Amino acid sequence: GHTLATLDVSPYKHRQGKEIEDCPSYVRKLPCPDVYRGMHSIERITQQKPGDKESSSGKKQQHGISEIEAAKIYASYVELECEEITSEGQSVSAFLMEGGMSVAGVILPPKSYLRRCVDAVRKAGGLYIADEVQTGFGRLGTCMWAFQYSNDDDG
Repeated sequence: GHTLATLDVSPYKHRQGKEIEDCPSYVRKLPCPDVYRGMHSIERITQQKPGDKESSSGKKQQHGISEIEAAKIYASYVELECEEITSEGQSVSAFLMEGGMSVAGVILPPKSYLRRCVDAVRKAGGLYIADEVQTGFGRLGTCMWAFQYSNDDDG
């Protein structure tokens, strides 16, 4: 179940209900690393639809950035928050994240995102807390823990 302590570190809960009005100052919200509907979408090849400009050519269009580039950009938000916190003389306590964010329909972060985030948080003195309740225990099929799923190295 939920306690007020867990609600404090669950920013999506702040948009619902009336128990907590806003994030406490010690909690930092970061963009969801959604590579399909998020701010930094990965490359997708799409066939032009009838009625689109130049649709008579039937060419496919490429949109977005590479998965590795998306991982770097999304992880940069974590890196910047860690730098800001430590520059203020404070310490980072923890980075809490589901390896597959399940509230929004299982969003898997881009490959190397978690490794980059964990590296930044540990460098700042914090811990990575893997929330594996819904997406762990082999539920993603190819690994036991969800954080392993997207943790491929990009070299």
